[in-house]
Amino acid sequence: MSFPSTTGRSGPFMEPLDGEYRHPALRGRSGCSLQQKEKGFFPMERKIRVLLSKVGLDGHDRGIKVLASLLREAGFEVIYLGMYHTPEEVIEAAIQEDVDVIGVSFLCGEHLTFTPRISTIMKERRLDNVLFLVGGVIPMEDLPSLKAAGANEVFVSGVASSEIIRYIKRQIPWCFSHAR
Repeated sequence: MSFPSTTGRSGPFMEPLDGEYRHPALRGRSGCSLQQKEKGFFPMERKIRVLLSKVGLDGHDRGIKVLASLLREAGFEVIYLGMYHTPEEVIEAAIQEDVDVIGVSFLCGEHLTFTPRISTIMKERRLDNVLFLVGGVIPMEDLPSLKAAGANEVFVSGVASSEIIRYIKRQIPWCFSHAR
Protein backbone atom coordinates (compact mmCIF):
# COMPACT_ATOMS: atom_id res chain seq x y z
CA MET A 1 0.00 0.00 0.00
CA SER A 2 1.27 3.45 -0.90
CA PHE A 3 0.82 6.42 1.39
CA PRO A 4 0.75 10.05 0.29
CA SER A 5 3.75 12.17 1.18
CA THR A 6 1.81 13.92 3.95
CA THR A 7 1.85 10.80 6.14
CA GLY A 8 5.35 11.54 7.35
CA ARG A 9 6.96 8.53 5.66
CA SER A 10 8.30 10.40 2.65
CA GLY A 11 7.60 13.96 3.67
CA PRO A 12 6.78 16.11 6.68
CA PHE A 13 3.55 15.10 8.38
CA MET A 14 2.99 18.51 9.89
CA GLU A 15 4.78 21.75 9.32
CA PRO A 16 4.83 24.81 11.57
CA LEU A 17 2.61 27.64 10.40
CA ASP A 18 2.60 30.80 12.52
CA GLY A 19 3.79 28.90 15.58
CA GLU A 20 1.20 26.12 15.34
CA TYR A 21 1.50 22.74 13.67
CA ARG A 22 -1.04 21.83 11.05
CA HIS A 23 -1.44 19.07 8.55
CA PRO A 24 -0.50 20.50 5.12
CA ALA A 25 -3.92 19.57 3.74
CA LEU A 26 -5.55 21.99 6.20
CA ARG A 27 -3.67 25.01 4.91
CA GLY A 28 -5.76 27.34 2.79
CA ARG A 29 -9.13 26.22 4.08
CA SER A 30 -11.89 28.79 3.91
CA GLY A 31 -14.25 29.63 6.73
CA CYS A 32 -12.03 31.62 9.02
CA SER A 33 -12.81 35.18 9.97
CA LEU A 34 -11.68 38.11 7.86
CA GLN A 35 -9.18 39.10 10.55
CA GLN A 36 -7.73 35.58 10.57
CA LYS A 37 -7.48 35.50 6.77
CA GLU A 38 -5.61 38.81 6.76
CA LYS A 39 -3.09 37.39 9.24
CA GLY A 40 -2.67 34.20 7.20
CA PHE A 41 -4.25 32.06 9.90
CA PHE A 42 -6.33 29.06 8.89
CA PRO A 43 -8.14 27.16 11.64
CA MET A 44 -8.21 23.44 12.06
CA GLU A 45 -11.66 21.91 12.00
CA ARG A 46 -13.91 23.42 14.64
CA LYS A 47 -17.57 23.63 15.42
CA ILE A 48 -19.72 25.97 13.39
CA ARG A 49 -20.65 28.91 15.60
CA VAL A 50 -24.30 29.95 15.31
CA LEU A 51 -25.78 33.06 16.89
CA LEU A 52 -29.57 32.96 17.36
CA SER A 53 -31.74 35.86 18.45
CA LYS A 54 -35.20 37.36 18.52
CA VAL A 55 -35.29 40.91 17.20
CA GLY A 56 -37.76 43.63 18.09
CA LEU A 57 -40.67 43.20 20.47
CA ASP A 58 -41.49 39.62 19.50
CA GLY A 59 -41.83 37.64 22.74
CA HIS A 60 -42.42 34.18 21.27
CA ASP A 61 -39.21 32.24 21.81
CA ARG A 62 -40.11 28.57 22.16
CA GLY A 63 -39.27 27.70 18.54
CA ILE A 64 -35.85 29.33 18.55
CA LYS A 65 -34.99 27.69 21.87
CA VAL A 66 -35.89 24.28 20.45
CA LEU A 67 -33.78 25.02 17.37
CA ALA A 68 -30.84 26.07 19.57
CA SER A 69 -31.06 22.76 21.43
CA LEU A 70 -31.24 20.74 18.21
CA LEU A 71 -28.29 22.59 16.68
CA ARG A 72 -26.22 21.87 19.80
CA GLU A 73 -27.12 18.19 19.57
CA ALA A 74 -26.02 18.23 15.92
CA GLY A 75 -22.55 19.48 16.92
CA PHE A 76 -22.87 23.22 16.46
CA GLU A 77 -21.76 25.79 19.00
CA VAL A 78 -24.82 27.95 19.69
CA ILE A 79 -24.97 31.41 21.21
CA TYR A 80 -28.57 32.35 22.03
CA LEU A 81 -29.00 36.06 22.77
CA GLY A 82 -32.61 35.88 23.84
CA MET A 83 -35.44 38.27 23.05
CA TYR A 84 -35.92 42.00 22.46
CA HIS A 85 -32.66 42.81 20.69
CA THR A 86 -31.99 45.48 18.10
CA PRO A 87 -30.32 44.62 14.79
CA GLU A 88 -27.26 46.55 15.95
CA GLU A 89 -26.98 44.43 19.11
CA VAL A 90 -27.24 41.22 17.10
CA ILE A 91 -24.48 42.28 14.69
CA GLU A 92 -22.22 43.50 17.50
CA ALA A 93 -22.64 40.15 19.29
CA ALA A 94 -21.92 38.30 16.04
CA ILE A 95 -18.65 40.20 15.65
CA GLN A 96 -17.64 39.69 19.27
CA GLU A 97 -18.43 35.97 19.14
CA ASP A 98 -16.82 35.49 15.69
CA VAL A 99 -19.82 33.49 14.45
CA ASP A 100 -20.28 31.72 11.13
CA VAL A 101 -24.09 31.96 11.09
CA ILE A 102 -26.63 34.52 12.28
CA GLY A 103 -30.15 33.17 12.69
CA VAL A 104 -33.10 35.43 13.48
CA SER A 105 -36.64 34.26 14.21
CA PHE A 106 -39.82 36.24 13.63
CA LEU A 107 -43.38 35.43 14.62
CA CYS A 108 -45.08 38.82 14.77
CA GLY A 109 -44.67 40.23 11.28
CA GLU A 110 -41.51 42.28 11.84
CA HIS A 111 -39.48 40.27 9.31
CA LEU A 112 -39.91 42.78 6.46
CA THR A 113 -38.65 45.61 8.67
CA PHE A 114 -35.70 43.98 10.43
CA THR A 115 -34.28 41.65 7.75
CA PRO A 116 -33.15 44.50 5.44
CA ARG A 117 -31.75 46.42 8.42
CA ILE A 118 -29.71 43.44 9.66
CA SER A 119 -28.43 42.78 6.14
CA THR A 120 -27.41 46.43 5.70
CA ILE A 121 -25.50 46.46 8.98
CA MET A 122 -23.80 43.17 8.05
CA LYS A 123 -22.58 44.77 4.81
CA GLU A 124 -21.43 47.91 6.61
CA ARG A 125 -19.49 45.79 9.13
CA ARG A 126 -18.09 43.56 6.34
CA LEU A 127 -19.71 40.34 7.52
CA ASP A 128 -19.97 38.97 3.99
CA ASN A 129 -18.54 35.63 5.15
CA VAL A 130 -21.34 35.13 7.73
CA LEU A 131 -24.43 33.18 6.72
CA PHE A 132 -27.68 35.08 7.48
CA LEU A 133 -30.75 32.91 8.08
CA VAL A 134 -34.30 34.04 8.78
CA GLY A 135 -37.05 31.84 10.14
CA GLY A 136 -40.40 31.72 11.86
CA VAL A 137 -44.02 32.30 10.95
CA ILE A 138 -43.50 34.01 7.62
CA PRO A 139 -45.99 34.15 4.75
CA MET A 140 -44.77 32.39 1.61
CA GLU A 141 -45.31 35.53 -0.47
CA ASP A 142 -42.68 37.33 1.66
CA LEU A 143 -39.88 34.83 0.92
CA PRO A 144 -38.63 36.53 -2.29
CA SER A 145 -38.57 39.92 -0.54
CA LEU A 146 -36.53 38.55 2.37
CA LYS A 147 -33.99 36.90 0.07
CA ALA A 148 -33.75 40.10 -2.01
CA ALA A 149 -33.21 42.00 1.25
CA GLY A 150 -30.13 39.89 2.03
CA ALA A 151 -31.22 36.71 3.81
CA ASN A 152 -29.24 33.73 2.52
CA GLU A 153 -32.17 31.43 3.28
CA VAL A 154 -35.61 31.62 4.87
CA PHE A 155 -37.08 28.73 6.85
CA VAL A 156 -40.82 28.93 7.46
CA SER A 157 -42.68 27.36 10.35
CA GLY A 158 -42.91 23.60 10.08
CA VAL A 159 -39.59 23.02 8.29
CA ALA A 160 -37.75 19.99 9.66
CA SER A 161 -34.73 20.88 11.76
CA SER A 162 -32.70 18.38 9.75
CA GLU A 163 -33.26 20.56 6.68
CA ILE A 164 -31.83 23.60 8.50
CA ILE A 165 -28.85 21.59 9.74
CA ARG A 166 -28.21 20.16 6.27
CA TYR A 167 -28.39 23.64 4.71
CA ILE A 168 -25.85 25.11 7.14
CA LYS A 169 -23.45 22.20 6.68
CA ARG A 170 -23.63 22.55 2.90
CA GLN A 171 -22.96 26.27 3.08
CA ILE A 172 -20.05 25.90 5.53
CA PRO A 173 -18.46 22.58 4.51
CA TRP A 174 -15.01 23.32 5.96
CA CYS A 175 -16.22 22.17 9.38
CA PHE A 176 -17.87 18.96 8.26
CA SER A 177 -15.85 17.06 5.70
CA HIS A 178 -18.65 14.50 5.42
CA ALA A 179 -21.26 17.20 4.61
CA ARG A 180 -20.23 17.59 0.97
